[in-house]
Amino acid sequence: MLSNFVSRMVVPLALALLVAACSSTPPAPTPAPTQVPAKPAPTTAAAAPAAGPTAAPAQPTTAPAAKIDFPTKPISMIIPFPPGGSTDVGGRIVGALLEKELGQPVQVVNKGGAGGQLGWTDLAMAKPDGYTIGMINLPHLPAVVVDPTRKAVFKQEDIVPLASQALDPTQVAVAGDSPYKTFKDLVDDAQKRGKQIKVGIVGILQDDEIGYLQTAEAAKFNLQPVRFDGAGPAITALLGGHIDVTFCTVGDNYVQAKSGKIKVLAVLDKERTTKFFPDVPTMKELGYGELLSASTRGFAVPKGTPEPIMAKLEAALLKVMRSDDHVKKIEDAVSP
Repeated sequence: MLSNFVSRMVVPLALALLVAACSSTPPAPTPAPTQVPAKPAPTTAAAAPAAGPTAAPAQPTTAPAAKIDFPTKPISMIIPFPPGGSTDVGGRIVGALLEKELGQPVQVVNKGGAGGQLGWTDLAMAKPDGYTIGMINLPHLPAVVVDPTRKAVFKQEDIVPLASQALDPTQVAVAGDSPYKTFKDLVDDAQKRGKQIKVGIVGILQDDEIGYLQTAEAAKFNLQPVRFDGAGPAITALLGGHIDVTFCTVGDNYVQAKSGKIKVLAVLDKERTTKFFPDVPTMKELGYGELLSASTRGFAVPKGTPEPIMAKLEAALLKVMRSDDHVKKIEDAVSP
């Protein structure tokens, strides 16, 4: 179940506002007080493992970009999570295609920490010249800005969205050899042992925790949260037996699930994710009402980036994300 939007507006305060702005197309195939960091030198992280689902972006809503002398040097792409999660993999796929479209290298900089806050601080404080772009996630980014305990040094309007890549539903998953064979098995045990059961969550008030809190309230249990800076480390902990259950997205755990290393028990969406997990029931099907949670991923630039440069970047992003090459690379990435 995937939706996409194209926008040039201030990041909304809630995911609901984003979803309202989306135009749907059929699917094509974590925190501490932060200080303004020094701008990192572009570095290329190791190649990431496979990612999950995406959808071709919506049609452009702006006129074709005017001819400008941009770019003339490499572009840095800040990914605010460690390598291995769906945000990282989706960004790398787009970055490689963007290189061909713009004729300059796109250098990935993984800046994980504080649930995305460190990377977004770098993005917000970067020189607004188009040579620094970054990936953003909802509801993660608004949660950083509106929570006073996060002590963000940037404002919501300091990061300007260009285009969105995908909306990825949240799932409840356990290790393949877990004693929990169904969601009911988990609920029955959780209602007895509660905080003896460890649940992996990425960040604070991000889609994972929002999904967990809804589920815990509906199913009347209270587990012990273990927080991670990205989905990759959370899944590694699950496979290593350090946690008992995770709330991650379809894209985060698809490959491991298809190989049998992970078992997905439920999805927090209006309907089943039929293309990827047709046998996994929704919470509504399981009798807990319509519980909805998802991560939306896209691309943005610092406030003050000149309009002609934003227009060129937006047009290039849309072109590569609508391409058959993008769809094929995403589908190859989710094939175990």
